Amino acid sequence: MRQIILLIVILIPVTAFADWSGRSADRNISYFSGDSQSARFPRIASGPEGNLYVVWRQGGGYPAQYELYFGRSTDHGVTWSSEALDVRISANDGQNVSNVGDKPFGIATDSQGNIYIVWAEDLADYKEIMLLKSTDQGQNWIHSDSDFPISYDGDLYVDANDPDIAVDGNDNIFVVWHQNTPEGTVEIHISISTDHGTSWSGTSADRYISFPSGSNGSNPDIAIDSNNDIYVVWDERADPGDADSPRILFGKSTDSGTTFSGETADTPIGTEMRAAGDPDIVIDPADNVHVTWQGTLTISPIIYEAFYSGSTDGGATWSGLDGPRSVDFGSENGTSIHNHAMAVTSAGDLIVVWQETPINYDHSELWASYSTDGGLNWSGNTEPERLSFPDAYGGYNPDVVAGVGDTLHVVWNEGVASSGYYDIHYSKGDVLAGEIPENVPTMSEWGMFLLFLMLLASCSVGIIRRKKRSALFEIQL
Repeated sequence: MRQIILLIVILIPVTAFADWSGRSADRNISYFSGDSQSARFPRIASGPEGNLYVVWRQGGGYPAQYELYFGRSTDHGVTWSSEALDVRISANDGQNVSNVGDKPFGIATDSQGNIYIVWAEDLADYKEIMLLKSTDQGQNWIHSDSDFPISYDGDLYVDANDPDIAVDGNDNIFVVWHQNTPEGTVEIHISISTDHGTSWSGTSADRYISFPSGSNGSNPDIAIDSNNDIYVVWDERADPGDADSPRILFGKSTDSGTTFSGETADTPIGTEMRAAGDPDIVIDPADNVHVTWQGTLTISPIIYEAFYSGSTDGGATWSGLDGPRSVDFGSENGTSIHNHAMAVTSAGDLIVVWQETPINYDHSELWASYSTDGGLNWSGNTEPERLSFPDAYGGYNPDVVAGVGDTLHVVWNEGVASSGYYDIHYSKGDVLAGEIPENVPTMSEWGMFLLFLMLLASCSVGIIRRKKRSALFEIQL
């Protein structure tokens, strides 16, 4: 009888869109110095040289003191400067970094690799927007010894909160935030620098770019396209007296911020909901505009979802006005999403991440949904992908960026034991498009390699014998 010796290799199909390092184990990138410190609300950015930068709010003790801390990775997330030592970058002046908003600070880089960070600082009777700048990839920081305001501080009892920042193709810098006005409403304000952050338009007088309709605008987000057109989105009620009329609005500037369309009229990009807030905006390489936000269509029970609206014509029309379009699984699973964030790759693919505690989970984990067709369809509608390790501690406040080679990077804060304090955690996903940086293997590559070694170690060679007068095969191990 003839025998044939075969080496059997098993290939397992991968159905997930991205393979995440954080699924299999926690990765803490902040320095844990004991229960006296809590790190929360991380924001992440990628520089033109490929470095990754993360900033967060950290503090504790009594009386509580919170400042900004920083970490960077120069090897695509393999190692982080913040793992070995706390690095405080804001002035230790006895005044707290505010935590108002789902993303209380903003971080951006310009074409020269300068890093800019903005936040709201709690002063004696009011809050103002402050700036930090680094010209050496985060090794040193200008204004780290003393606060540097970029908002107008001539009025008392005025609270500026929840800033975001963007840089155009000419390295002009734009910062937006929400702030109460003398008329008693909250509007979207702006400050502009045309000299790399040395001077700012907002320091001489308050200027708001939202239409004063009597409703409060809040939680602005900003993005700039390749033509240097500026887009700002925020949440606001359609009717000041109707608590059930929130919607997402947008304003656009085509003249470097001199004028904004939102100054003269409200422009909604989606239909009214029972709740809508915390919008995120990104612009893809083809200058298509994408916006997501947290909202709900139900009131009893209240179940929050992530919704989407897009524009392919510079904001003239929006897909969200045709009706709600969900990014996640929806309200059918009975659990709410919170604190979402969005990023876009160089191929125009979209990723949205959020925190959620689904049924059969005891704690909040981090989840992702992808669109590879410009926001028309989302993977999360059928099966959101978990990107964090499911242990006994919840994860919150994620942020995401597409780095060099479109590798995906997500940061969030996660609980430390049962202390009620938090560390900053990190997960890296392989690419949705493009190529991964050299010498940075993906989890899927490691997984296939380990699978091959396991097969060699645990399986003997199968000897296949074909029996006479039978179509059956017998495998002997």
